[in-house]
Amino acid sequence: MQPKVSLLLTAYNFEAYIEAAVRSLLEQDFDEPFEVVVVDDCSPDRTAEVVAAIRDPRLRLIRNEVNLGATESANRAFQFARGKYIARLDGDDRWLPHFLKETVRALDENPEVGLVYGDIHTLDAQDRVDETSSIQRPDLPPKGFEFKALLERYYICAPTILARREAWNDGLPFPERFKTGLGDWFVTLKIARKWPFLYIPKPLALYRVHSGGMHHHFIKDGTGERNMQAILRYFLYETDGQELSAAEKHRLFALHYRTFGNGYMAMHMDRDARRCYWKALRNHPAYLFDTGFLFPFFGSLIGQQSYNALKSLIKNGKRTARPLAQQ
Repeated sequence: MQPKVSLLLTAYNFEAYIEAAVRSLLEQDFDEPFEVVVVDDCSPDRTAEVVAAIRDPRLRLIRNEVNLGATESANRAFQFARGKYIARLDGDDRWLPHFLKETVRALDENPEVGLVYGDIHTLDAQDRVDETSSIQRPDLPPKGFEFKALLERYYICAPTILARREAWNDGLPFPERFKTGLGDWFVTLKIARKWPFLYIPKPLALYRVHSGGMHHHFIKDGTGERNMQAILRYFLYETDGQELSAAEKHRLFALHYRTFGNGYMAMHMDRDARRCYWKALRNHPAYLFDTGFLFPFFGSLIGQQSYNALKSLIKNGKRTARPLAQQ
């Protein structure tokens, strides 16, 4: 029987998590036919063996003969998808039992929508769930075009996405040069340019958050900043970016330089922070009147030690002033 939905899971060295991830797919509260395709990227641990031991006719295991990397493995997984709707998951995340019921119904009832997504709970390395976490979605209608909002920030969590095959075709492939999450941003932006999205205001997935890890290196080695520049140039200049004014384009670059400046400051990389803050100012001089920008910018000029001492002084001053004001 032809599956209505293809659930794609890519994994590398996820022996500790992979069974729970696969079972979260197979145990969906959903009555229509679906398939689960697991692509193991030549893991040296027992990831593939754990998956092979799960006996279910809906499950297919694909083993890469050599390690292709996360990006190419994700692209390869789509080659095996047979469903009209497709979702993908990393091998350490999980779907909540109602994921398929909610997302498939949303696409069935809204034929003009290309992609649906929802909220998340986070999951740590010890499987502890944080139910207070969320994607911090901007103030947008639940259904509509989200291209401009997504240029400002990639607020969609990839494991919550279900999209039509045609929408995925407009976004794929994941580009090898954009790794560590920015590949998802790039593909989603390509889809968002052509299709309306729909947001389901409830948690649909458990997203694994590892301490330190890729995000830290993503900022520290400059990969994130370079990829951000490349993605914005692609959508604002290399392809048709006429839907945004020149001022809006400069503001977007400024916003992202500010974000990376804050990231560098958090890692005590003052010189890189200062460079990004200057670029933000050149693109958007209005930041001169934004104290939320000026304080960390000033900190990048005077150094972390002096900046932290100044913040403590201001904080202690506010504590002292509060009781005096109450007298």
